Amino acid sequence: MVVLAEGPDRRVRLDDLELQLALTAYETPELAGMFEMTASATVRYGGGCRDVSTVLAEDVVATLSGIASQHLKSRLDAPSPSIAVWHLCEQSLTVSRASVPAESTIVRRAGGWQVRLSPHAKRLMRAFRARKLPSETGGVMLGRMDVGAKTVYVVGALGSPCDSVEWPDLYVRGVKGLARAVEEVKRRTGGHVEYVGEWHSHPDRCSSRPSEDDKEAHRWLVERMAATGHPGLLAIQGQHHRPHFMLSSGSSH
Repeated sequence: MVVLAEGPDRRVRLDDLELQLALTAYETPELAGMFEMTASATVRYGGGCRDVSTVLAEDVVATLSGIASQHLKSRLDAPSPSIAVWHLCEQSLTVSRASVPAESTIVRRAGGWQVRLSPHAKRLMRAFRARKLPSETGGVMLGRMDVGAKTVYVVGALGSPCDSVEWPDLYVRGVKGLARAVEEVKRRTGGHVEYVGEWHSHPDRCSSRPSEDDKEAHRWLVERMAATGHPGLLAIQGQHHRPHFMLSSGSSH
């Protein structure tokens, strides 16, 4: 059972928390499998709240409903967002709770879209960058795109493939093992988290503003992503805390 709580100011929304939880389930052994679905375990769903989606025993529903009721009452005046996960073991009849941090979302605007960046994704890109200094490095960003809402969620990142070119003044991302890694993330998060764009680093004492090579790479990405109906998102992680985003038309903030 999962309970997501936004908090009174709604600076972190339910959609942010949902994706944070999905990526945590991919990265954390104690939550592994909670989003995975097999062909024999697909869930039927409909458009109404009374439609059947799956079958649960009444005693299981009663046990978890009692916990949810107590938890919701305790959260009424809570000032911060939260993610709470409980697991009922039907063999031992014990209930365990997993600890999942809820992090504030960094909101940026680029190219007429909203980019909602999780601190976890930012930390990953900064860590990958630090390991490869003084050379540049990069990889891909993970999250979800909502075309209707013109919103890109960035909740994670993968580092540089082993066949990449990494020099102090140049980075060319490789491809070895990357498609398989991205597909594994998508599978283990139930399709919630997938590829959303590219990122690379700039070395110390260099601006995170795009170079001419970066602008050309972004134009190439925009052309390739246009076939999917999605914008081309590129992030540059420099020495400064937050990455610089380029999205779709090349507008950036």
